[in-house]
Amino acid sequence: MLPRHPNYLWEQLAEDRLHACLIGDGFHLPDAFLKVALRAKGEKAMLVSDAVSLSACRRGFTICISAGG
Repeated sequence: MLPRHPNYLWEQLAEDRLHACLIGDGFHLPDAFLKVALRAKGEKAMLVSDAVSLSACRRGFTICISAGG
């Protein structure tokens, strides 16, 4: 359990120069944290998955989707 204050997660979410990679699968992060992180980081948030075996991708295969084009 992380201390409520100070907590490095809040510092990182507040830092505009940082991007965030978030695993939004309902297992790695609680829904409430994911919602807050997406709102805080905005366009600097990236959703990633570690579900390679479930997606039928071969090991080492990477898909990158950018909302920015």
